[in-house]
Amino acid sequence: MAIILANAIVPFVKFVETRTVKTNTEVTCDNIKSQQHYSLTDMSGTWYGVEILDHVTKGRPIVDTCIKVNIRQQENNYIELEWKERDFVVTYKFRILDQTRRGKWTSQGSQSGKNEEPLKKILAEVHSNSNLSDVFITKAADANLVLSFCSEPSKLYSLVLFKTHSVNESELVTLHELVQRFGMPKPVDIKRYCRNSSESLESRLSLLLITPMIMFFVHGLND
Repeated sequence: MAIILANAIVPFVKFVETRTVKTNTEVTCDNIKSQQHYSLTDMSGTWYGVEILDHVTKGRPIVDTCIKVNIRQQENNYIELEWKERDFVVTYKFRILDQTRRGKWTSQGSQSGKNEEPLKKILAEVHSNSNLSDVFITKAADANLVLSFCSEPSKLYSLVLFKTHSVNESELVTLHELVQRFGMPKPVDIKRYCRNSSESLESRLSLLLITPMIMFFVHGLND
């Protein structure tokens, strides 16, 4: 079963505020495995966020929006990761310090961007102190990418990304199993992004409006 992600923009955000419950409070980043062989050149570019697997905390706000990530390769093994959600934009800086462990991106302790309301409040849980989180490459392939953000003692989540807007459910199940094999605890919370949302609805409505116009135009040419 394939899922089509939206790329439309609408002027509001819907979210559900729930109670925060911490379960796995102690995180040991050294135990996390990572994929060492990948092409950073091929990884660079635009990716679309599908899920966030939180391995520590459940009950955070559910954000009904879409994630767009841009990865940029810099000189001297530096990497920039730009995370966009509507008007929320933040750029993280990392560096590969050990070429024998290329699957670990070490945080450079700095981030920049803008946090517009209401996203600033909604996304604070995910992005607070993320500038101090190291990233582990859990899966790097042509079509999908899993980045695990870890900072001790209590922050660990995996961002599931796809190269296109089409997502296969069976692929997601496989990725969930892979994440656990790489040393992460079973997710206590899974947030799904850009599905059955106002953005997806807007995209579908736009398609329904545009399609008759195209058919009318083509029919006119044939006449």
